[in-house]
Amino acid sequence: MRIWTLVVAKAILVSLFLVFLVQPNASFAQSPKKSTKKSVTPAKPAARKAKPAKKRPLRRTVRRRVVTPANQRVPTKARYAEIQQALADAGYFSGEASGVWQQESIEAMKAFQDSQGLDPTGKIDARSLIKLGMGPAYGSSATNESKDGDVREPG
Repeated sequence: MRIWTLVVAKAILVSLFLVFLVQPNASFAQSPKKSTKKSVTPAKPAARKAKPAKKRPLRRTVRRRVVTPANQRVPTKARYAEIQQALADAGYFSGEASGVWQQESIEAMKAFQDSQGLDPTGKIDARSLIKLGMGPAYGSSATNESKDGDVREPG
């Protein structure tokens, strides 16, 4: 009989334990109370707020100075006129060889470079001058420079 008493006591304790797990506010002597709480409707999940775009640091424009190599000189007005005359003789420049390198000269140089299979930049470079017959030949000796800055072939 003693075993049955222990079994029944355990069953009662387990059932009480389960009641408190399911209803944590339950008590043995619970009287009906008026609820002071307002009925709460289940909350809707909050809409996700759009994340603000990450602000990128402003890019500062850096002005770079064009640096020419120490041994490279800007062509003189006379040299520009020679190049313009060579382009005119080749049929690419139609203006007067004034020695002023402007848009018409650049366009003529681009057309010449393109016809020769060079990169059409419109800039005066060694390959373009060689193709025009104005550049130094490969393996030639150094050129002499006069006082006014003109470059003359040795000879």
